Amino acid sequence: MLLNPFKNLWPAFALAMLATVPLAAQDAPTGLNTEVKKEETWGMFPLLVPLYSPETRFMVAGGGIFWYNPWPEAPRKRISELTTFFTASQNKQYSMGLIFEAYFLRHRLKVMQNLDAYKQPNLFWGIGPTTPNSNEEKFNPTGFANRTSFLWLIAEDVYLGGLWQSQFDSISAESDTGYLSTLKPTGYAGTKINGPGIHLLVDTRDNAFSPERGHWFEARMVYSSQGLGADGNLLQTTFDYRWFKKIWFGHIFALNALLTTTLGDAQWYAMPRLGGQFQMRGFYYGRYLDRHLWVAQADYRLPVWWRFGLVLFTGVGDVTGDLLAPFSSNFKISYGSGVRILVDKEQKINMRLDLGFTNQGDVNFYFTFKEAF
Repeated sequence: MLLNPFKNLWPAFALAMLATVPLAAQDAPTGLNTEVKKEETWGMFPLLVPLYSPETRFMVAGGGIFWYNPWPEAPRKRISELTTFFTASQNKQYSMGLIFEAYFLRHRLKVMQNLDAYKQPNLFWGIGPTTPNSNEEKFNPTGFANRTSFLWLIAEDVYLGGLWQSQFDSISAESDTGYLSTLKPTGYAGTKINGPGIHLLVDTRDNAFSPERGHWFEARMVYSSQGLGADGNLLQTTFDYRWFKKIWFGHIFALNALLTTTLGDAQWYAMPRLGGQFQMRGFYYGRYLDRHLWVAQADYRLPVWWRFGLVLFTGVGDVTGDLLAPFSSNFKISYGSGVRILVDKEQKINMRLDLGFTNQGDVNFYFTFKEAF
């Protein structure tokens, strides 16, 4: 049965509105000028809100966003951001971790970290772009994943460096006759990914949370080696490009193109997945997965009144086991609209409610914070 996407959301909206006055070291300016004054060097946005996605149903998320900018007068203004979180969902899923993007040495050094420890009962339909709904089965992964990057400024707005990526988890299937128990794909009982990589980042955005103009290009290549404790040898590469353009009166047009390729001993739970709150909204995250994923999506973001805004979005993408094979005409398509509530005016942090539809008849909604891309 389709859950009413507007049921029980008023408490969530009320809590979101209570967070519109962040803790900060100084008073935020009342104007719309986005220039950060020299004395405004840090702030904190606490979080304790109910959220929703089809993968979790309703969940409680706690933690906070801490931003820091000790050099607001520097020519390459960047905001250091630390997000800590813990979640507990209606599906008995639990996770905790941190997302860290910090600048040092007057923005010459950037450190990025994404750490997540999880117990997340979930759904799986098999591997490939045409898996039927009848394949649906439940599985239970427990473990952690981490990626840490050290990047050096090599040209204006261009960072290059190394990274280390790990993922270790155990997986149990709830059915003895399902895909995992009978076909036993690589990594069916758990994931072991561990190894170094190369990380390139180009960032000309004017704001880290809700950009109005600029570009973001990220390229990562990770080599997971059996000699470092992984299962087999794997090479995974991701290209992520984002473009933002302010058109008129605060209307923003945003584009995103994403490609992830996996070569070698690909463990199924480490394969790229289509869907979720960040790309191809409307598709269940992981409804389709395979060695390779490509996605192209667009947002049209417009202000409406006071701190409220609207977003129209669409996307097209697919997964495949062979990048050299001709593209199928059976593309996955998503589209929808959403509401934005500006909860931190100074740093332009939004709460968002998105309702997504797909060309396969799926309807899903998402209540979370920050833009999808």
